[in-house]
Amino acid sequence: MPPDGGMGGGFDLWPPSWALMGLVLLAALVALGLAGLAYVRLAKDDPALWHADPLAVFPAPRPNYALLLPPEGCAPGAWRWREGFANLPEAARRIREAPVTADEPDALFARLSAVLDALPRSRRLAVDPAARHGTWVIRSRLIGWPDYLSLRVVPCEEGGASLAAFSRARYGRSDLGVNPARLGMLLHRAGLPSAARGDLPAGDGATGGAVPGR
Repeated sequence: MPPDGGMGGGFDLWPPSWALMGLVLLAALVALGLAGLAYVRLAKDDPALWHADPLAVFPAPRPNYALLLPPEGCAPGAWRWREGFANLPEAARRIREAPVTADEPDALFARLSAVLDALPRSRRLAVDPAARHGTWVIRSRLIGWPDYLSLRVVPCEEGGASLAAFSRARYGRSDLGVNPARLGMLLHRAGLPSAARGDLPAGDGATGGAVPGR
């Protein structure tokens, strides 16, 4: 019986049916999901938090990043405190030694920057060409998950240049291999050889920055 005691015809909405309760719950879940998507897409990219020096980072022990480090002749001490960490099973796949190129450092930074600028859904967060240091935000196609790629180019003692690059996901424990593939793609498109200490995947060199999971 309805709360007012009425006995009229039509649909009896009291007590509510399981179907109606299910629809209300479904609508609430959809609204929550849309709010979550809006949060991800509209979340502020703060340079104070995400513009990092890849020579100075220590990645969290979870598989959502990739790190390229220059050899000792280009950045003395860059590997010394990471050696033990880099030999762990997961980190061994995600921390690699960057190649050395005959380019002048400024020219190498310009070429790498052009590759990153050309990626779909990529934008500069903070870039200083004079310091050869910058960070880009790269978002996924459908949901807009943000990843951050910080880059620094350094001169080498015997001439030429190398790079440090740190690509990582903002959300989630795992990146499904996206960040290692992205750094492999960056080297491939810039015409650089694969990472010296083990190969990074080259990514898709023919399409718009496509990497696994994006």
